Amino acid sequence: MRHRMRGRKLTVVTLLASVQPYIGPEPALPITRNAVQGAIRQWANKEAVCLCRWQNTNSCRPAKTMITEYNSGRTRELLRLPRHMLRLVTGIFTGHAKLNRHLNIMGIIDDPICNKICEEGPETATHFLCECSRYAAFRHGIWE
Repeated sequence: MRHRMRGRKLTVVTLLASVQPYIGPEPALPITRNAVQGAIRQWANKEAVCLCRWQNTNSCRPAKTMITEYNSGRTRELLRLPRHMLRLVTGIFTGHAKLNRHLNIMGIIDDPICNKICEEGPETATHFLCECSRYAAFRHGIWE
């Protein structure tokens, strides 16, 4: 009997709450649990497709060296950069920066070798960021 009364009280409270005006941002639309789960599932599938496409592409070798996996958070972070910084980062990631290797491919200069000091190999984005002895102390300072 007690359980029944509790149920009736709950029903009365529910009815009273349902006729109260909505307080909050408009428009207020009821969204079912299935709709929310479906949207999350759809988002997860989209993320998986992006990751699969990235992993299976045979092109973009310089970019794949720099970007090992799809990361939506990193994408948002990069898109918040000022345009001139985003252009530099994109150039480094894609191998289209003003580095000797790319300038040589374009026919602007004759020699792709790094002429900063090291002359150890072609001046690619990977060489510039990871290998060039000219910037070794600078890189070491970043990691300390």
